[in-house]
Amino acid sequence: MLGVVAIALALGQGGEWTWEGGDRIAGGTGGKDQPSARCCSQSWTADDSFWMFGGAGMVPGGSADGAYLGDLWQFSPQTKTWKLHGGSTAANPPGSGAVPAGRNYGVTWVRPRPGGVTELWLWGGVGVAYKGDVDGTALNDTWSFDTGTLEWTRHRLAPGALAPKGRNWANFWATDGGDTVWVNSGAVENSPLCDMWSFSVTHNQWTRVYHHKSAAPVWTGREAQPGGRSNSYTAVDGNDLLLAGGEGEARDRQGNQTYGDFQDVWRFTPSANRSSGMWQQESGSQTLGLPAQYGKKGVPSEENRFPPEHAGYTLRVPFRGRLWFLGGENGEEQYGMRNDLWSYSIGRKLWTWESGTAGYNGTAQYGTIGVAAEGNTPGARYAGQAFVLGGGLWTFGGYTLDASGRSGYTNDLWQYN
Repeated sequence: MLGVVAIALALGQGGEWTWEGGDRIAGGTGGKDQPSARCCSQSWTADDSFWMFGGAGMVPGGSADGAYLGDLWQFSPQTKTWKLHGGSTAANPPGSGAVPAGRNYGVTWVRPRPGGVTELWLWGGVGVAYKGDVDGTALNDTWSFDTGTLEWTRHRLAPGALAPKGRNWANFWATDGGDTVWVNSGAVENSPLCDMWSFSVTHNQWTRVYHHKSAAPVWTGREAQPGGRSNSYTAVDGNDLLLAGGEGEARDRQGNQTYGDFQDVWRFTPSANRSSGMWQQESGSQTLGLPAQYGKKGVPSEENRFPPEHAGYTLRVPFRGRLWFLGGENGEEQYGMRNDLWSYSIGRKLWTWESGTAGYNGTAQYGTIGVAAEGNTPGARYAGQAFVLGGGLWTFGGYTLDASGRSGYTNDLWQYN
Protein backbone atom coordinates (compact mmCIF):
# COMPACT_ATOMS: atom_id res chain seq x y z
CA MET A 1 0.00 0.00 0.00
CA LEU A 2 1.06 3.58 -0.63
CA GLY A 3 2.14 5.66 2.35
CA VAL A 4 0.77 9.09 3.18
CA VAL A 5 3.05 11.55 1.43
CA ALA A 6 2.99 15.32 1.07
CA ILE A 7 3.15 16.58 -2.49
CA ALA A 8 3.59 20.16 -3.71
CA LEU A 9 0.30 20.47 -5.59
CA ALA A 10 -1.86 23.21 -4.15
CA LEU A 11 -5.56 23.45 -4.84
CA GLY A 12 -6.05 25.47 -7.98
CA GLN A 13 -2.37 25.17 -8.98
CA GLY A 14 -1.70 22.88 -11.91
CA GLY A 15 1.34 20.65 -12.17
CA GLU A 16 3.43 19.47 -15.09
CA TRP A 17 4.22 16.04 -16.47
CA THR A 18 7.75 14.72 -17.05
CA TRP A 19 8.50 11.70 -19.21
CA GLU A 20 11.08 9.90 -17.05
CA GLY A 21 11.78 6.70 -18.99
CA GLY A 22 10.54 3.83 -21.11
CA ASP A 23 9.57 3.80 -24.77
CA ARG A 24 7.58 6.39 -26.72
CA ILE A 25 6.12 3.63 -28.89
CA ALA A 26 3.83 0.90 -27.54
CA GLY A 27 5.00 -2.70 -27.46
CA GLY A 28 8.48 -2.25 -25.96
CA THR A 29 10.08 -5.54 -24.90
CA GLY A 30 12.38 -4.04 -22.28
CA GLY A 31 15.62 -5.69 -21.19
CA LYS A 32 17.73 -6.42 -18.13
CA ASP A 33 17.45 -2.78 -16.95
CA GLN A 34 13.91 -1.98 -18.13
CA PRO A 35 10.58 -3.81 -17.70
CA SER A 36 8.71 -4.74 -20.82
CA ALA A 37 5.46 -3.03 -21.79
CA ARG A 38 2.57 -4.33 -19.71
CA CYS A 39 -0.70 -3.62 -17.97
CA CYS A 40 -2.60 -4.92 -14.95
CA SER A 41 0.49 -5.62 -12.80
CA GLN A 42 0.64 -6.21 -9.06
CA SER A 43 2.49 -3.39 -7.30
CA TRP A 44 3.60 -2.01 -3.94
CA THR A 45 5.44 1.04 -2.56
CA ALA A 46 7.97 0.15 0.16
CA ASP A 47 11.52 0.98 1.28
CA ASP A 48 11.56 4.20 -0.78
CA SER A 49 10.98 2.13 -3.89
CA PHE A 50 8.22 1.04 -6.25
CA TRP A 51 7.89 -2.76 -6.64
CA MET A 52 6.05 -4.51 -9.46
CA PHE A 53 5.27 -8.14 -10.18
CA GLY A 54 4.04 -9.58 -13.47
CA GLY A 55 0.97 -8.34 -15.28
CA ALA A 56 0.03 -8.96 -18.90
CA GLY A 57 1.88 -7.73 -21.95
CA MET A 58 5.14 -8.15 -23.80
CA VAL A 59 7.62 -10.85 -22.79
CA PRO A 60 10.91 -9.21 -21.68
CA GLY A 61 13.34 -9.33 -24.60
CA GLY A 62 10.81 -11.30 -26.65
CA SER A 63 7.73 -10.70 -28.75
CA ALA A 64 4.78 -12.48 -27.15
CA ASP A 65 1.92 -9.98 -26.87
CA GLY A 66 -0.62 -10.29 -24.05
CA ALA A 67 1.18 -13.06 -22.16
CA TYR A 68 0.94 -13.44 -18.39
CA LEU A 69 4.18 -12.20 -16.81
CA GLY A 70 5.96 -13.36 -13.64
CA ASP A 71 8.98 -11.09 -13.12
CA LEU A 72 9.60 -8.87 -10.08
CA TRP A 73 11.04 -5.36 -10.51
CA GLN A 74 12.16 -2.59 -8.15
CA PHE A 75 12.31 1.08 -9.19
CA SER A 76 14.32 3.71 -7.31
CA PRO A 77 13.11 7.30 -7.82
CA GLN A 78 16.43 8.63 -6.49
CA THR A 79 18.47 7.04 -9.27
CA LYS A 80 15.58 6.50 -11.70
CA THR A 81 16.77 2.96 -12.30
CA TRP A 82 15.09 -0.45 -12.40
CA LYS A 83 16.40 -3.69 -10.90
CA LEU A 84 15.15 -7.18 -11.68
CA HIS A 85 14.67 -9.45 -8.64
CA GLY A 86 14.02 -12.77 -10.27
CA GLY A 87 10.83 -14.55 -11.07
CA SER A 88 10.40 -15.75 -14.63
CA THR A 89 10.95 -13.73 -17.78
CA ALA A 90 9.22 -16.36 -19.94
CA ALA A 91 5.69 -16.13 -21.26
CA ASN A 92 2.96 -17.58 -19.03
CA PRO A 93 5.17 -19.00 -16.23
CA PRO A 94 3.32 -21.51 -14.00
CA GLY A 95 5.39 -20.61 -10.94
CA SER A 96 6.72 -23.04 -8.36
CA GLY A 97 6.75 -23.62 -4.64
CA ALA A 98 9.23 -20.74 -4.35
CA VAL A 99 7.82 -18.16 -6.78
CA PRO A 100 4.23 -17.16 -7.68
CA ALA A 101 2.80 -17.96 -11.09
CA GLY A 102 2.49 -15.25 -13.70
CA ARG A 103 -0.72 -13.27 -13.29
CA ASN A 104 -2.53 -9.96 -13.45
CA TYR A 105 -5.07 -8.04 -11.34
CA GLY A 106 -3.96 -9.59 -8.04
CA VAL A 107 -4.69 -8.05 -4.64
CA THR A 108 -1.61 -6.44 -3.05
CA TRP A 109 -0.66 -4.79 0.22
CA VAL A 110 2.36 -3.85 2.32
CA ARG A 111 3.10 -5.00 5.88
CA PRO A 112 6.07 -3.32 7.61
CA ARG A 113 7.98 -5.54 10.02
CA PRO A 114 10.45 -4.84 12.86
CA GLY A 115 14.01 -4.03 11.87
CA GLY A 116 13.10 -2.02 8.78
CA VAL A 117 12.00 -5.05 6.77
CA THR A 118 8.85 -4.88 4.64
CA GLU A 119 6.63 -7.71 3.43
CA LEU A 120 4.94 -7.35 0.04
CA TRP A 121 1.74 -9.41 0.12
CA LEU A 122 -0.13 -10.85 -2.85
CA TRP A 123 -3.44 -12.69 -3.12
CA GLY A 124 -5.12 -14.14 -6.18
CA GLY A 125 -5.61 -12.50 -9.52
CA VAL A 126 -6.00 -14.29 -12.84
CA GLY A 127 -3.03 -16.19 -14.19
CA VAL A 128 -1.27 -19.44 -14.89
CA ALA A 129 -2.63 -22.32 -12.81
CA TYR A 130 -0.70 -25.01 -14.71
CA LYS A 131 1.82 -25.30 -17.53
CA GLY A 132 0.20 -24.29 -20.79
CA ASP A 133 -2.61 -22.29 -19.13
CA VAL A 134 -2.46 -19.42 -21.64
CA ASP A 135 -6.09 -18.35 -21.11
CA GLY A 136 -5.66 -17.91 -17.37
CA THR A 137 -7.48 -19.16 -14.28
CA ALA A 138 -8.88 -17.26 -11.30
CA LEU A 139 -6.33 -17.85 -8.51
CA ASN A 140 -6.76 -17.62 -4.72
CA ASP A 141 -3.23 -18.33 -3.45
CA THR A 142 -1.45 -16.07 -0.93
CA TRP A 143 2.22 -15.04 -1.02
CA SER A 144 4.57 -12.60 0.69
CA PHE A 145 7.94 -11.25 -0.45
CA ASP A 146 10.55 -10.18 2.11
CA THR A 147 12.43 -7.08 0.90
CA GLY A 148 15.33 -7.98 3.21
CA THR A 149 15.96 -11.59 2.20
CA LEU A 150 14.47 -11.12 -1.31
CA GLU A 151 12.56 -14.38 -0.97
CA TRP A 152 8.94 -15.36 -1.57
CA THR A 153 6.89 -17.38 0.94
CA ARG A 154 3.60 -19.10 0.16
CA HIS A 155 0.98 -19.02 2.93
CA ARG A 156 -1.48 -21.91 2.95
CA LEU A 157 -4.73 -21.98 4.90
CA ALA A 158 -5.72 -24.71 7.30
CA PRO A 159 -7.54 -27.61 5.57
CA GLY A 160 -11.19 -26.78 5.05
CA ALA A 161 -10.76 -23.12 6.02
CA LEU A 162 -13.20 -20.56 4.64
CA ALA A 163 -11.81 -18.52 1.73
CA PRO A 164 -13.12 -16.30 -1.05
CA LYS A 165 -13.38 -17.42 -4.65
CA GLY A 166 -10.56 -16.49 -6.95
CA ARG A 167 -11.60 -13.53 -9.08
CA ASN A 168 -10.66 -10.84 -11.54
CA TRP A 169 -10.83 -7.03 -11.12
CA ALA A 170 -11.44 -7.09 -7.34
CA ASN A 171 -11.58 -3.90 -5.29
CA PHE A 172 -9.23 -3.99 -2.29
CA TRP A 173 -7.74 -2.07 0.63
CA ALA A 174 -5.35 -2.72 3.56
CA THR A 175 -5.70 -1.38 7.12
CA ASP A 176 -4.21 -1.98 10.58
CA GLY A 177 -0.65 -1.52 9.39
CA GLY A 178 -1.06 -4.14 6.68
CA ASP A 179 -2.40 -6.79 9.05
CA THR A 180 -5.91 -6.66 7.54
CA VAL A 181 -6.75 -6.75 3.86
CA TRP A 182 -10.25 -6.24 2.49
CA VAL A 183 -11.50 -7.71 -0.80
CA ASN A 184 -14.73 -6.56 -2.41
CA SER A 185 -16.62 -7.94 -5.40
CA GLY A 186 -14.88 -8.31 -8.78
CA ALA A 187 -15.94 -10.98 -11.25
CA VAL A 188 -15.56 -14.67 -12.08
CA GLU A 189 -15.55 -15.31 -15.83
CA ASN A 190 -17.22 -11.92 -16.35
CA SER A 191 -20.03 -12.74 -13.91
CA PRO A 192 -20.11 -10.07 -11.17
CA LEU A 193 -19.67 -11.00 -7.52
CA CYS A 194 -21.29 -9.02 -4.74
CA ASP A 195 -19.41 -9.90 -1.58
CA MET A 196 -16.82 -8.64 0.86
CA TRP A 197 -14.08 -10.43 2.81
CA SER A 198 -11.41 -9.51 5.34
CA PHE A 199 -8.15 -11.39 5.84
CA SER A 200 -6.07 -11.32 9.03
CA VAL A 201 -2.37 -11.80 8.34
CA THR A 202 -1.68 -12.53 12.01
CA HIS A 203 -4.27 -15.31 12.17
CA ASN A 204 -3.93 -16.44 8.52
CA GLN A 205 -7.72 -16.42 8.38
CA TRP A 206 -10.45 -15.11 6.08
CA THR A 207 -13.79 -13.74 7.35
CA ARG A 208 -16.79 -13.31 5.07
CA VAL A 209 -18.24 -9.88 5.82
CA TYR A 210 -21.26 -10.33 3.52
CA HIS A 211 -22.52 -12.00 0.36
CA HIS A 212 -25.50 -10.89 -1.75
CA LYS A 213 -27.14 -12.74 -4.62
CA SER A 214 -28.10 -9.51 -6.39
CA ALA A 215 -25.27 -7.40 -7.78
CA ALA A 216 -27.33 -4.19 -7.78
CA PRO A 217 -26.42 -1.45 -5.26
CA VAL A 218 -28.57 -0.68 -2.25
CA TRP A 219 -28.37 3.09 -1.99
CA THR A 220 -29.72 3.88 1.47
CA GLY A 221 -30.46 2.38 4.89
CA ARG A 222 -28.60 -0.03 7.13
CA GLU A 223 -28.27 -2.52 4.24
CA ALA A 224 -26.69 0.08 1.93
CA GLN A 225 -23.80 -1.26 -0.17
CA PRO A 226 -22.27 -0.39 -3.56
CA GLY A 227 -23.23 -3.64 -5.27
CA GLY A 228 -21.13 -6.00 -7.32
CA ARG A 229 -18.80 -3.69 -9.21
CA SER A 230 -15.28 -4.13 -10.58
CA ASN A 231 -12.22 -1.98 -11.32
CA SER A 232 -13.22 0.78 -8.92
CA TYR A 233 -10.86 3.43 -7.60
CA THR A 234 -10.05 2.62 -3.96
CA ALA A 235 -8.23 4.36 -1.11
CA VAL A 236 -7.94 4.29 2.67
CA ASP A 237 -8.85 7.18 4.96
CA GLY A 238 -7.62 6.19 8.43
CA ASN A 239 -9.18 2.75 8.83
CA ASP A 240 -12.19 3.65 6.65
CA LEU A 241 -12.35 2.33 3.10
CA LEU A 242 -13.22 4.63 0.20
CA LEU A 243 -14.52 3.39 -3.15
CA ALA A 244 -15.20 5.53 -6.23
CA GLY A 245 -16.79 4.55 -9.52
CA GLY A 246 -16.12 1.24 -11.23
CA GLU A 247 -18.25 -0.81 -13.59
CA GLY A 248 -21.28 -2.86 -12.64
CA GLU A 249 -25.03 -3.13 -12.78
CA ALA A 250 -27.85 -1.12 -11.27
CA ARG A 251 -31.56 -0.68 -11.71
CA ASP A 252 -33.18 2.38 -13.25
CA ARG A 253 -36.32 4.11 -11.96
CA GLN A 254 -38.48 1.58 -13.80
CA GLY A 255 -36.67 -1.32 -12.15
CA ASN A 256 -34.86 -2.38 -15.34
CA GLN A 257 -31.32 -3.70 -15.03
CA THR A 258 -28.63 -1.53 -16.61
CA TYR A 259 -24.86 -2.00 -16.88
CA GLY A 260 -22.16 0.64 -17.09
CA ASP A 261 -19.80 2.87 -15.14
CA PHE A 262 -20.61 4.48 -11.79
CA GLN A 263 -19.68 8.05 -10.78
CA ASP A 264 -20.24 7.83 -7.03
CA VAL A 265 -18.10 7.71 -3.88
CA TRP A 266 -18.73 5.32 -0.96
CA ARG A 267 -17.27 4.95 2.53
CA PHE A 268 -17.06 1.69 4.50
CA THR A 269 -16.51 1.92 8.27
CA PRO A 270 -15.30 -1.44 9.66
CA SER A 271 -16.35 -2.89 12.98
CA ALA A 272 -13.75 -3.18 15.73
CA ASN A 273 -13.24 -6.91 15.12
CA ARG A 274 -13.07 -6.42 11.31
CA SER A 275 -15.85 -8.98 10.73
CA SER A 276 -18.50 -6.46 9.63
CA GLY A 277 -19.08 -2.79 8.98
CA MET A 278 -21.34 -0.28 7.29
CA TRP A 279 -21.34 1.28 3.82
CA GLN A 280 -22.61 4.80 3.12
CA GLN A 281 -22.76 6.66 -0.19
CA GLU A 282 -20.86 9.92 0.29
CA SER A 283 -21.42 11.66 -3.02
CA GLY A 284 -22.20 11.22 -6.67
CA SER A 285 -25.07 10.03 -8.79
CA GLN A 286 -27.21 6.89 -8.57
CA THR A 287 -27.47 6.92 -12.38
CA LEU A 288 -24.84 5.17 -14.50
CA GLY A 289 -22.86 6.76 -17.31
CA LEU A 290 -23.66 10.45 -17.00
CA PRO A 291 -21.58 12.88 -19.11
CA ALA A 292 -18.45 14.21 -17.44
CA GLN A 293 -18.47 17.78 -16.20
CA TYR A 294 -14.89 19.09 -16.33
CA GLY A 295 -15.28 22.68 -15.22
CA LYS A 296 -12.13 24.81 -15.08
CA LYS A 297 -8.83 22.98 -14.86
CA GLY A 298 -7.38 23.10 -11.35
CA VAL A 299 -10.54 24.48 -9.72
CA PRO A 300 -12.77 22.30 -7.48
CA SER A 301 -16.51 22.73 -7.95
CA GLU A 302 -19.80 21.17 -6.90
CA GLU A 303 -20.68 21.05 -10.60
CA ASN A 304 -17.67 18.93 -11.57
CA ARG A 305 -18.28 15.23 -12.25
CA PHE A 306 -15.54 12.74 -13.08
CA PRO A 307 -16.05 10.69 -16.28
CA PRO A 308 -17.81 7.31 -16.45
CA GLU A 309 -14.73 5.10 -16.67
CA HIS A 310 -13.01 2.26 -14.83
CA ALA A 311 -9.65 0.50 -14.55
CA GLY A 312 -7.78 3.78 -14.22
CA TYR A 313 -4.64 4.51 -12.20
CA THR A 314 -5.32 5.08 -8.50
CA LEU A 315 -3.31 6.05 -5.41
CA ARG A 316 -4.69 3.87 -2.63
CA VAL A 317 -3.99 6.28 0.24
CA PRO A 318 -4.89 9.98 0.03
CA PHE A 319 -2.22 12.65 0.08
CA ARG A 320 -2.93 16.30 0.77
CA GLY A 321 -6.37 15.10 1.85
CA ARG A 322 -7.33 14.15 -1.69
CA LEU A 323 -7.72 11.05 -3.83
CA TRP A 324 -6.06 11.02 -7.26
CA PHE A 325 -7.11 9.12 -10.40
CA LEU A 326 -5.69 9.00 -13.92
CA GLY A 327 -7.29 7.73 -17.11
CA GLY A 328 -9.42 4.63 -17.44
CA GLU A 329 -11.71 3.25 -20.12
CA ASN A 330 -15.44 2.98 -20.73
CA GLY A 331 -15.75 -0.61 -21.94
CA GLU A 332 -14.59 0.12 -25.49
CA GLU A 333 -10.93 -0.30 -24.48
CA GLN A 334 -8.71 1.29 -27.15
CA TYR A 335 -11.70 3.25 -28.52
CA GLY A 336 -12.75 4.67 -25.17
CA MET A 337 -9.64 5.54 -23.14
CA ARG A 338 -8.88 8.80 -21.34
CA ASN A 339 -5.76 10.58 -20.07
CA ASP A 340 -7.39 13.01 -17.66
CA LEU A 341 -6.08 13.41 -14.11
CA TRP A 342 -8.63 14.10 -11.35
CA SER A 343 -8.46 14.72 -7.63
CA TYR A 344 -11.24 14.34 -5.06
CA SER A 345 -11.32 16.30 -1.81
CA ILE A 346 -12.40 13.94 0.96
CA GLY A 347 -13.46 16.68 3.35
CA ARG A 348 -15.23 18.94 0.84
CA LYS A 349 -16.46 16.09 -1.40
CA LEU A 350 -15.49 18.04 -4.52
CA TRP A 351 -13.87 16.89 -7.77
CA THR A 352 -11.10 18.79 -9.57
CA TRP A 353 -9.94 18.24 -13.14
CA GLU A 354 -6.16 18.62 -12.81
CA SER A 355 -4.67 17.71 -16.17
CA GLY A 356 -5.22 15.94 -19.47
CA THR A 357 -7.79 15.99 -22.26
CA ALA A 358 -11.50 16.62 -21.72
CA GLY A 359 -12.48 13.71 -23.93
CA TYR A 360 -11.44 10.32 -25.24
CA ASN A 361 -8.29 9.03 -26.89
CA GLY A 362 -5.78 11.82 -26.36
CA THR A 363 -2.37 10.87 -27.76
CA ALA A 364 0.85 11.13 -25.74
CA GLN A 365 3.02 14.24 -25.86
CA TYR A 366 6.39 13.10 -24.51
CA GLY A 367 8.61 16.15 -24.91
CA THR A 368 12.22 15.71 -23.80
CA ILE A 369 13.01 12.91 -21.38
CA GLY A 370 13.62 14.21 -17.87
CA VAL A 371 12.28 17.72 -18.64
CA ALA A 372 8.93 18.91 -17.27
CA ALA A 373 6.80 20.98 -19.64
CA GLU A 374 3.27 22.32 -19.77
CA GLY A 375 2.57 20.55 -23.06
CA ASN A 376 3.67 17.10 -21.85
CA THR A 377 0.94 14.54 -21.19
CA PRO A 378 0.62 10.75 -21.09
CA GLY A 379 -1.55 9.24 -23.79
CA ALA A 380 -5.01 7.93 -23.01
CA ARG A 381 -4.59 4.75 -20.98
CA TYR A 382 -5.90 2.30 -18.43
CA ALA A 383 -4.81 -0.58 -16.18
CA GLY A 384 -1.38 0.79 -15.27
CA GLN A 385 0.32 1.56 -11.96
CA ALA A 386 0.44 4.78 -9.91
CA PHE A 387 2.51 5.63 -6.86
CA VAL A 388 3.92 8.55 -4.86
CA LEU A 389 7.64 8.73 -4.13
CA GLY A 390 10.17 11.52 -3.74
CA GLY A 391 7.51 14.22 -3.69
CA GLY A 392 6.01 13.35 -7.07
CA LEU A 393 3.10 11.36 -8.45
CA TRP A 394 4.40 8.63 -10.76
CA THR A 395 2.77 6.32 -13.29
CA PHE A 396 4.08 3.29 -15.10
CA GLY A 397 2.78 1.24 -18.00
CA GLY A 398 -0.75 0.24 -18.89
CA TYR A 399 -2.56 0.00 -22.20
CA THR A 400 -2.26 3.30 -24.05
CA LEU A 401 -2.26 5.46 -27.13
CA ASP A 402 1.40 6.19 -27.81
CA ALA A 403 3.08 9.15 -29.52
CA SER A 404 2.04 7.85 -32.95
CA GLY A 405 -1.58 7.32 -31.89
CA ARG A 406 -1.18 3.53 -31.97
CA SER A 407 -2.73 1.53 -29.13
CA GLY A 408 -0.88 -1.17 -27.21
CA TYR A 409 0.93 -2.07 -24.00
CA THR A 410 3.40 0.55 -22.80
CA ASN A 411 6.40 0.70 -20.47
CA ASP A 412 6.63 4.47 -20.26
CA LEU A 413 7.32 6.12 -16.91
CA TRP A 414 5.90 9.54 -15.98
CA GLN A 415 6.11 11.93 -13.03
CA TYR A 416 3.64 14.70 -12.19
CA ASN A 417 4.52 17.47 -9.75
